[in-house]
Amino acid sequence: MIVIVPEDAGIFNAASGMAARLPNVRLIDFVPFACIQKYYEEARLFVNTSEFEGFPNSFIQACIAKTPILSFRVNPDDMIKKYDLGCLCEDDMDSAVEFIKGLDEKTMRYYGENAFKYASENHDMRVVIKRV
Repeated sequence: MIVIVPEDAGIFNAASGMAARLPNVRLIDFVPFACIQKYYEEARLFVNTSEFEGFPNSFIQACIAKTPILSFRVNPDDMIKKYDLGCLCEDDMDSAVEFIKGLDEKTMRYYGENAFKYASENHDMRVVIKRV
């Protein structure tokens, strides 16, 4: 499953066409925020291809779902490396592919548990309120 935000019509149309030809890909072009978490929970890997972002809420949502993160560029506060949440491939497709090939159930569980622990310790409302 791939979730694509249609920010650019040309990219969206090209991706839609490619996705339609793949038997193991289902294109989802819009999901209301209130319904999105189940997709993070069903995902085996969250892939972020953004060139730059502040701190993406999607990272926290993936962490809550115990879904490992593969990011091509974005790594706020070095969180992916510091907490061992997955892989920052730094725009290296070979590195991304190698990471994906190495994801067995045990490895995914390891990253997923780290991700959940990170979200619980750093973004849980009860923890954040104590900091204020």
